[in-house]
Amino acid sequence: MSTIWHKETLTRDTMMRLADKPAIIPAADSSPYFLHRIAKQHFKDRAVKMLRSRAKKIRELESKRFVRLKKMPDNTLQLDLTATGRSMVKKIALQEALERVRLPKTWNRSWYLIIHDIPTNNKTTQNNFKRVIKNWDAYPLQRGVYALPYNCRLALDKICQLLEISSDRILCLESKKIPNEQKLKKHFSL
Repeated sequence: MSTIWHKETLTRDTMMRLADKPAIIPAADSSPYFLHRIAKQHFKDRAVKMLRSRAKKIRELESKRFVRLKKMPDNTLQLDLTATGRSMVKKIALQEALERVRLPKTWNRSWYLIIHDIPTNNKTTQNNFKRVIKNWDAYPLQRGVYALPYNCRLALDKICQLLEISSDRILCLESKKIPNEQKLKKHFSL
């Protein structure tokens, strides 16, 4: 079974595997194919096209200073992440964890209002929270106020835990009636 490799998934896969364990191969500075050997030995890539893509990706990550090649005293080359690369891996892991948080899709005839007040000095957390809310297709009522027809309390607790947001910064209110209910029902196809 073949795997479809997109640019983003190849970057993500390469960095996540290097985060687990750096690649070490015998030094071959003069060989133009030593990155292919890294792809073949460390990443277990077999297809020629995949070897080329992985080698190209490693070179690209090296030029962006996410990974580095170090010559070790025992005449081997080590490919590992830099500090910038490790911070990028943390961001990737956080993004993957946020994408896995799902809402139940059954409507119990209640509306859930999400009200958040995340300080602007923590813009990254604020943007990540808003991105999750938008992925849930929440209806914006005002700035910082969203409506959902699904019980989102457990999912919000998980999001707060992942983003390290204090629970007093986010409120989830349940209501049987809400203004513009027909507009919201149309938005959520209820």
